[in-house]
Amino acid sequence: MACWRRAARFLAADLFNLYVWFELMLIAVLGLFVLGGGQRHAEAAFKYFAVSMLGTLLMLGAVGMIYGATGHLNFIALRVAAQQPELAGVLPVYVVFLLLAFLLKAGAFPLFVWLPASYHTLPTPILALVGGLLTKLAVYVVLRLLGDVFVAIPGMLLEALGWLAVITMVSGVLGAAYHWDVRRILAFHIVSQIGYLLLGIALASPAGAAGTSFFLFHNILVKANLFLIAGLMWAAAGHHDLRRMGGLYRARPFLAVLFLLSALSLVGVPPTSGFWGKFMLLREAFAQGHFVWGGAALAVGLLTLYSMSKIWVEGFWKPHPNYSSDHAAALAPLPRTAYAVVAGLSLAILILGLFPQPFVQYVETATAAFWPARGML
Repeated sequence: MACWRRAARFLAADLFNLYVWFELMLIAVLGLFVLGGGQRHAEAAFKYFAVSMLGTLLMLGAVGMIYGATGHLNFIALRVAAQQPELAGVLPVYVVFLLLAFLLKAGAFPLFVWLPASYHTLPTPILALVGGLLTKLAVYVVLRLLGDVFVAIPGMLLEALGWLAVITMVSGVLGAAYHWDVRRILAFHIVSQIGYLLLGIALASPAGAAGTSFFLFHNILVKANLFLIAGLMWAAAGHHDLRRMGGLYRARPFLAVLFLLSALSLVGVPPTSGFWGKFMLLREAFAQGHFVWGGAALAVGLLTLYSMSKIWVEGFWKPHPNYSSDHAAALAPLPRTAYAVVAGLSLAILILGLFPQPFVQYVETATAAFWPARGML
């Protein structure tokens, strides 16, 4: 364990090592995309590869330019170098290129099109892992870079990031409201939730960083669980298209309850974990006077409720369109191991919602040093 901790600190403390880590992850995920061997898997892998390589080129170029300007790649040294007045004219430009690379990998607007176009081809367990974790890592890097390394960044850049967060939230949730494939709905919700995370970063305060960290951890659990539940829905109904589903509440009441818990948490209904994460972000947004940003986040929550209600009504509540009332008895048993994993994640989500204070205190302590007396380059 000590070896792994040292490796993690090493990777997280140097800009070039961070680049290498993301490239290794790119190769691994690309291999997962082509596992199916079919044409749709190859198309998804090509889309992911093309967009990711663009992010890779941006990241590598930005790392080279930052090193050329500062002579450093270590985070601590970069933080000191970023305060130098002679770099005020060039360093923000290089940081923008670096941010664009990570925003592309995070799935921010307008660079998110690769995500819903490729994620749905992955097998359910891999989809839960990639969909729940991958984009959140890129957001964490943005939080770390802006909050702890390049702390003296122009306020205009943070303002632009806030508006980008709003557009990302809205575009993602509208895509989710439009589609009928459960996997695509959840993939578009990855985009909308990335908007919430970017909003917390744009607030540029310890409270915003704490809200972002809490919301990030909550979203990893909820999103992974919802993708696993979508796989169980497919195993029970034989389809991902909601228009060809129905009757799952009568057939699988326990699965319905598990879905309802994660769906309500994604929406942010109190006292779920999603409520506390959104509450921390919205409280800070309104405290700083960003009423449009906060209002947009509330509106996106209502549209999230609509798309989750669509899954509930079409998949669980309405009668099955093609089968009689004894359809429940004809359903094959679902894997117990999958049920156990979903139930375990649901329990973690429930505990995080009912007892959030210990974790809130933890993220507040961890982010207390972010944006110390933020200045201007």
